[in-house]
Amino acid sequence: MAKRRRGGSGASRGPRRRGQRDVAARDGPARPPHRWPDLALIVIAVLAVAVTAYFLATLPHDDGGAPPPPNGDWLATYSPAQGLGTAEDDWWTVQPELSPSSGSDVVHPAWVTDLLDDGPLIILTHSQGCAPCIDQGNDVKAVMDVHGTRITYLDLLTGGSDKRANDTFDAYDANGDPHYIPLTIVLTKAMTPEGTKIVWHATEGATGAQWIESYVKDAIYYHSRD
Repeated sequence: MAKRRRGGSGASRGPRRRGQRDVAARDGPARPPHRWPDLALIVIAVLAVAVTAYFLATLPHDDGGAPPPPNGDWLATYSPAQGLGTAEDDWWTVQPELSPSSGSDVVHPAWVTDLLDDGPLIILTHSQGCAPCIDQGNDVKAVMDVHGTRITYLDLLTGGSDKRANDTFDAYDANGDPHYIPLTIVLTKAMTPEGTKIVWHATEGATGAQWIESYVKDAIYYHSRD
């Protein structure tokens, strides 16, 4: 019977250096290198995309899905409230139907034609201490706070030395005598079948801000397309 060597089958194992098992137990399995900088960049990129998407989604859009004109410019899509004609609410080129001199030409004062070269014009002719005049003056000023950079405003007192106040009654009071105050006149230039002409509208009494703004916006529109 053959003798078994001490150690049996374990004799085929290679030699083991002293301390090898202790080192493996202490170090454990190999670890991958830290990747915190890469993760931080990914998080920042995701947040940037999310913030941009939210900002774009909250931008105001018109019905067509396109952003509104710059600075909220209403003129880009505006249609005039009143057309040219001789009816009571129209823009007039001659004396309107309600005038005693209906159909006759208007003699525009030279100072009016000069001012219209630069843009549309609104005139308030009034007296001091007149309650409807005060109301109309306040409403005109409120409209000018919005549109005053595009239209010239003249505040004319009656009974003084400013001849322009009398000129407005002579040229633009469609009702004729007797004259009443306040008299509000809006003038502009517009393209007509006969070419570019001065068009105007006037009324007596307090109208309210909505009436004023309607004709002011029309005046700006027509002059911009002259």
